[in-house]
Order: sequence, then C-alpha cells, then structure tokens
Amino acid sequence: GNNIMISWIPSDSINVQLSYSKDEGLNYIAISDVMLSDSIFEWNIPKSVYGSVHFKLERKSDSSYIDTSRSVTIYEGINFDLGTDTFVCSGSQISIIPIISSESGPFVFNWSTSNEATSNDTLYVVDTTLTVSAQVINTNGCSFNDTIKVVLSELPVVSLEQFETLCVGADSIVLMGGLPLDGVYSINGTDTIGFNPDSSGTYNIAYTYVDTNGCVNSDTSILKVNELPDVTVLSFENVCSNSEAFDLFGGSPIGGEYIVDGDTLSAFDPEIPGTYNIIYAYTDTNSCVDSAVTKIKVDSTLIASAPVYPEFCEGADSSSEFKE
Repeated sequence: GNNIMISWIPSDSINVQLSYSKDEGLNYIAISDVMLSDSIFEWNIPKSVYGSVHFKLERKSDSSYIDTSRSVTIYEGINFDLGTDTFVCSGSQISIIPIISSESGPFVFNWSTSNEATSNDTLYVVDTTLTVSAQVINTNGCSFNDTIKVVLSELPVVSLEQFETLCVGADSIVLMGGLPLDGVYSINGTDTIGFNPDSSGTYNIAYTYVDTNGCVNSDTSILKVNELPDVTVLSFENVCSNSEAFDLFGGSPIGGEYIVDGDTLSAFDPEIPGTYNIIYAYTDTNSCVDSAVTKIKVDSTLIASAPVYPEFCEGADSSSEFKE
C-alpha cells in the first residue's frame, strides 16, 4: 500500500519495461513502461504484493535484460479504516474503533485532531465537532493513515407545558403539551398516551423527542392528583307531613350544600309524605368535590273524628235514644 522509489543508472534514451516477481524470478508482472533516461520510478505497491520481490529491467524493443539483480522485502500491508463520517449528539460521546484486517500486530495508534492528540490506544472518544485522523504502525514499522469527520449535533429543544391539578376520580385525560410534536410521553418511566387519576399522588410526566439525527432530549412536568374531601352527613328522624319546615343540618365539613331531589336547598318543608334523598356535597380548597347521602321520611298525618252527641238535662231518662 505504500510507495517505493526504484532507481537505476541511465545509459541511453531507450524504452524500458520494469517488472516484478513474487516467486523468485519464475514469473514476472509488468509494472510500467518508462524511459531509461527517467532513472527514478515511483511505484505504488499493491496491497496484494508482499514478501521477497525481485525486479527486472529490460529493453522493450527486444526484451533483453538490463538488470535483474534488484530485490526487496515488502511487508504485508494493512487494511485500515476508521469508518464513514458521522454525528455525535451534544452531551454524548462516540467511540471510533479502527477496523484492521491484518495479522502483523500488535499495532501502535497515533490519533490527531483539530484540538488535541493522543496515542497508543485502540479507540478515540469524541464529544465535539472535529476531524479525527489516525495513524497505525505495525511491528514492521509500516504506517497507514485514515481520517474521519465527526460533526457535533445540538440536542433538540424540547418543552412540556405544566399540567392542571386533578382530583381522584376525575375523567381520564390525553397527555399533551409537548413540543416538538411526535414525541413520547411517559409516567414514572412507563410510556403512555393518557392518564387515569384513580389514586392521589404526585406523578412525573416526561416528554421525550428524537430528532432526525437521532439526538434525544426531554422535558418533565409534575401532575398532582389530590384526595377527595372526607364528607359525612347525619341521619334524619322521620317527620310528619304537617310539621313545620326546618333547616337542613348534619353535613361535615361545614360549608357544603344540601341537595334534595336535584334542588339545592337550605331548609326542608315536609309538606308531602314520602322518602327523600338528601345529598350533602362539599368542595375543598383544591376544588375537589365529594358527597354523602342520607334520607328523610315524611309520614302522613292522621286526622281524627268523633260523633256529635245531643245535650241531656240532669235527671233525664238515660234510656232515651239518640243518633249520631
């Protein structure tokens, strides 16, 4: 894979042919036609050519030998590759691992970049935009070079809006508010598209986005779910239909409202017999609502009646008949 300078002493200006042999002169392969006056020839040695190589210089006109005494030992070349140009995301690293197809190791590596240089390592870690060059040297002292460009790609700008506070038992929500679009939401590490506030607590919502360069960034927001208030209401005693209206009471915590058959009331008038559902609903400082239910039974009032008797005089006959 390297170049070799082949020189000879010129005698006259005639065409010559330079050939080489890998089998000690049994077979020769032509390298190039040159002019004898050009007494130096630079040969780029094919990587397939190594070992003991003999050279032959002959006149092209009659194939007569000029010189066949030169030989040289060519060490096996190295197929050395750093790979293709690549990206590295800001804040991350990429390891450049050389690909070497040769058994002539161990190898020495010399790395050089636009901002620093390291040596004697089999990989190079990159976290910024630069051009990385590497030289590998085998035990025979042969060196080979390759270069790769690493481009730093900034992370995408990702944002996630704050979530409103929810109460236990509220309707499920579809997670949204993440930018750029087409990212992935996760709750406490589990990917999801929605959230069901069935239990109280503080939940970490993450929005993760991957750009076209494969760079990843995320933003987080807190979603808080509050407990419902603890609401109770006392039981009511039965009342009669002719009782006076009375203020509803017994709901806790204080400050809620009473609902009777769908109507919000502060007092109850037991005018009509029947059983009534009394709902006590309370809204706490977190705007969470809960309720408790009891009943009021209104009994019918009995109307009593008695016969009307005639008046009697004292001493009158008690056997006198009378009718109601």
